[in-house]
Amino acid sequence: MKIPLLSLPVILCLPALASEGWDRHSLLSEFYAEGAGVGDLNGDGIADLSYGPFWFAGPDFKKANRFAKGEAFDGERGYSNSFFSFVQDFNADGKNDLIVFGFPGKEAKVYLNPGDEGLWKDHVVAREVANESPHFVDLIPGGFPEIVCGKSGSYGYYEASEDATKPWTWRAISLPGDAATPFGHGLGVGDLNGDGRSDVIEKRHWYEQPEKQGGLWQKHLWSESNYGGGGAQILVEDFDRDGDADIVTSYQAHGYGLGWFEQVEAGKFRRRDLMGKTSTEGDFGVVFSQLHALAKADIDGDGRMDFVTGKRHLAHQGKDVGGLQAPVLYWFRNTATEDGLEFVPHLIDEDSGVGVEVKVADLNADGRPDVISSNKKGLSVHLQKTAGKLKPTPRWKVKGGRPQDGYQHKMEAKEALARIEVPEGFSVDLIASEPGIAQPIAMCFDERGRIWLVEGHTYPVRAKEGDCLLYTSPSPRERG
Repeated sequence: MKIPLLSLPVILCLPALASEGWDRHSLLSEFYAEGAGVGDLNGDGIADLSYGPFWFAGPDFKKANRFAKGEAFDGERGYSNSFFSFVQDFNADGKNDLIVFGFPGKEAKVYLNPGDEGLWKDHVVAREVANESPHFVDLIPGGFPEIVCGKSGSYGYYEASEDATKPWTWRAISLPGDAATPFGHGLGVGDLNGDGRSDVIEKRHWYEQPEKQGGLWQKHLWSESNYGGGGAQILVEDFDRDGDADIVTSYQAHGYGLGWFEQVEAGKFRRRDLMGKTSTEGDFGVVFSQLHALAKADIDGDGRMDFVTGKRHLAHQGKDVGGLQAPVLYWFRNTATEDGLEFVPHLIDEDSGVGVEVKVADLNADGRPDVISSNKKGLSVHLQKTAGKLKPTPRWKVKGGRPQDGYQHKMEAKEALARIEVPEGFSVDLIASEPGIAQPIAMCFDERGRIWLVEGHTYPVRAKEGDCLLYTSPSPRERG
């Protein structure tokens, strides 16, 4: 490929390259769901997957086995009725079943595994599961998970009775009006105060689980700053290994921003931004929007907790900021430094992204965590190779800054051309330079292959009205 060169700095944005440390396998390209389930569904001790109305037997995941009715959705026009999926034995028959959370604010259904082919019988266990990052987790000590979510303006949880196929009991932990329902963003579960009991965390407050159940939970403020409208799963973990819990969260589920909040003293958190709206706001130049799913895991097996996130593909059919950019998938390595820690981005894939959740599990029993991506691009798995091939994104921002004497100051066009570094398979042509052009400020191509160039001759002084000059390059046909 030939790239024409004008004698001015031009930033060429190329697609990110997928890491050689991962093998991607696309299992289904049609859009059925925004989340996937992972667990042993056929009793062979190997992890299987569920996505929409199908489940896939591991370790090859080649066959889509239908367990429920349902057809593919048009991701450019609408949404799925399957947002989250989890694996659990609900009727104590020794076979794992599925629970599926539908569109935000809609019902949760349990699908009972019959152990053979055919459709699975479903049971509605909750009529309203609100918030776009609900959890299925053992919140209340007892060993069986609860559904942590919003309902009718309150935060709380659904608790199963002895028969988990019957409707579950709703228990509110907050006042009405605390929770944005059905489309609230940002929710987490974890022991934030170190008392051994899991708490519930939303975008700026957290609710302390009492020693004895019953009544509302005490509400605390954890974020003094209004960092955004709320992201996705709020991760709670002692990331800096100093003995107390910290927080990692995205700032806007349909915008930009990612950060970690260090707990510097009991209940006090210091905000540390990891990504902003532009590539220059982070140390590694990585930026993407729509961080609508996060999951924590020790990806490289070094004993430090990392996390996975990415861009949700066509969340609102591409109408959000950055909505049409590449659906990338990254993991962030928790790395100890002289100043504490940093999270170093590592690219997993550039064409899958996340849905409203992203799952991490060892799918091929090799001892290394793998990543499951499920969204409007379908279902794909990313199998990790040896940890030595997990290459980080190069750092561009360094202490003290970089040398400033290597730029194109007073450099002839041909000398600048010789210094340009381009990816393999690309080359650069010089087609115009000073003094033929002066102070170019914008350009574009037309349908005939010509370049139209705007020159700012009087910059920074505003020109008189009508005082302008356009330059066009000859098209390949006109050049013969």
